[in-house]
Amino acid sequence: MYKAALLAAAGVLFATGTVANLRADADLKADSQLTETGLLAQRTAATTTEDSRGGVLIGGIETDPHTGWSIESRYGALMYYTIRYGTVFRTVEGRIVNIEETQSVDVTDVEAMTFADDGTLYFINDGEAHPSSEQTRHALYRVSASELDRDSSTPVQAERLGGSFHQGNADDLMGLVFQDGTLYGLTYATARIARVSTETGAVEYVSTFDGQGRAWGGLTRGEDGRVYLLGNPDDGRSDAELWRFDDFPQGTPTLVATLTGVRYSEAISAHPDGYLYVVEGSPYRSERLLLRVNPQDGSFTTQPMSQEVQAFEFYYAGEEAALSSTGAGPGYQQ
Repeated sequence: MYKAALLAAAGVLFATGTVANLRADADLKADSQLTETGLLAQRTAATTTEDSRGGVLIGGIETDPHTGWSIESRYGALMYYTIRYGTVFRTVEGRIVNIEETQSVDVTDVEAMTFADDGTLYFINDGEAHPSSEQTRHALYRVSASELDRDSSTPVQAERLGGSFHQGNADDLMGLVFQDGTLYGLTYATARIARVSTETGAVEYVSTFDGQGRAWGGLTRGEDGRVYLLGNPDDGRSDAELWRFDDFPQGTPTLVATLTGVRYSEAISAHPDGYLYVVEGSPYRSERLLLRVNPQDGSFTTQPMSQEVQAFEFYYAGEEAALSSTGAGPGYQQ
């Protein structure tokens, strides 16, 4: 596979920069309104050209390639965003159940999520109240691949594995990534890497890097095998930064590039097309941006996103299998 060819071919995905909101926020207020009406039937992309893109299989169900997943905080709904021909299509997978209440008005506060190779989804719910103190906890949840059935009328069953208590939000986990079969997390403001048990949710801090003065977000393993993360100086009032670990989870990350004009960002996910996808989540902007970033030099293109996204994740193994099986379509050349 030639990375340069992949980077060039994937450019058609960001050709027009439009957003299709397949569900209004009000539609998330009741389970009866979470009805699947069909992603393919509602597409309004500028072109009707079809290609042999194949599909990404999760739990035996086919999903379009270039589909990223996120969890909507207000109502606790699992969403998926399909990027095709410069358009982002947003669809509800279903409301997540078996989630403990947070201290805020939102059902969930998910800023870290990742997929295992078998399609199992793991996510951290921050802000769950300690029963007898002002401490909060980050709790780890697991969603089986079979729950991702593309039927928004059915709830998404989540299994709570456990968690750890901490004071304040400096140690909130803002990213998750699997490395050599082990799950790791990144803290918000203390620049620590934590090993997270996929059985109990217990957190063990394994390293600290020189990263004070920044708000950190996102962890993802790129197509080059390196782990990337996002730094936000001045609490997001200055331009966001792309950083890279060459030796993860030890070592110190190096600055790849400043994402000029892009403010507070905490969601990043690698795709086997060779790009990193970053969602800007700045509270200082009315319009969010989706960036497609070249990890070699930090250059990027943008398109609008419909709403704030705190965590965004591709099912990398499935996307990679789709790429290998088809070798066709935007961003899918070998």
